[in-house]
Amino acid sequence: MRSKAQLGNATAMLAAPALLAAIVAGYTAFWFHTASLMKSRLADWAAERRANGDTATYTVEGVGGFPTRLELTVSAVELAFRRGETTWSLAVPRMALTSGVFSPRAFAVELPDGAELRRARPDRADVLRKQGGTARLGFTVDSTESLRTATFAMTGLNLGVTWAGRPVASPLVLSEGRITASAEPALVTAKNAAGPTARFGVSLRGLRWPETAAFPLGPEVASFDFDSDIGGPIRAGTVYDSLRAWREAGGNVAVRRIGLRWGSSALEGTGTLVLDSRVQPAASLTARVEGFVPLVDVLHTAELIRDSDATLARLVLGREMPPTGPANLSLSLRDGIVYAGPLALVHVPDVAWPGAPAPPPSRANLVAPGMDIGKDGAVRRKGDPL
Repeated sequence: MRSKAQLGNATAMLAAPALLAAIVAGYTAFWFHTASLMKSRLADWAAERRANGDTATYTVEGVGGFPTRLELTVSAVELAFRRGETTWSLAVPRMALTSGVFSPRAFAVELPDGAELRRARPDRADVLRKQGGTARLGFTVDSTESLRTATFAMTGLNLGVTWAGRPVASPLVLSEGRITASAEPALVTAKNAAGPTARFGVSLRGLRWPETAAFPLGPEVASFDFDSDIGGPIRAGTVYDSLRAWREAGGNVAVRRIGLRWGSSALEGTGTLVLDSRVQPAASLTARVEGFVPLVDVLHTAELIRDSDATLARLVLGREMPPTGPANLSLSLRDGIVYAGPLALVHVPDVAWPGAPAPPPSRANLVAPGMDIGKDGAVRRKGDPL
């Protein structure tokens, strides 16, 4: 007769495959259940967008990735929304939305070649079409399906450009880029009611514009970095209404770092950005600037700075700048004018926010920025928008 120990071992050996089969069956059922939820959540999101008057259409081709991940493949993707007279849309022929089996609120998608970002207005249509490189978006959502974090990473990106309905011969190229955004509601407390409520950052390397762009500083931006904390509540609504409410609630952007190297000029600084009473950007920046005089020369040649302003900038500020290397300089944007120290240099066009009311009558009667030197040698400001 077999001993009790032998019978126990035999029972365990028979139970092990049954237990393993139960685990596999349970996991398989869980995987298919999670995959079904993924499809349902996407369908609910698209239905909500359509209920808001936007466009959100796609065709589900299938779900894969078993057993290590979830991969929802969709085709004929068309997302669009209209703000004012401008319609923004994204068209993707085919893409896969992936997620971890045990992380159903974290997703990733890679845009394939042929994906198009379009902007249509009554008088023109502009298109960016992905032709090469990688562009991968990763994002997370909370329990209410609201966006919590997003990271858009790009490498060797090559974009074909159609500008005002006309194809541009040379593409827009980006060697490396990263755009990050996150909502930070946990940072808002009773003692810190103004936020920050979100964070936003951009890092670009080797951005080359099409030659037809004809920027005064040249077609290639060596690097651009922007890191910021956004304070104040961000509410739903048109862009203009949301920004106006954000401003009235004390909204501001703390620029933790901004860096730019373009042509022979470079800038590195920190500062603050707000919206003025007209809901237009206003900023104050403390920066280290390199190549200031060459920059003034370039902008003067491009007729972006008046003769008198360029001359004063060279005389008043240029003599304080070293021939080589960086120097401290305060920069500001007030009422549509960029100031370098005390000198008004460049007009900046108003931003036409979607949903904004009709603009006020022309402000051409305002005296242009700059200074004049009188016959007595005294410096007189010709106009101060403040």
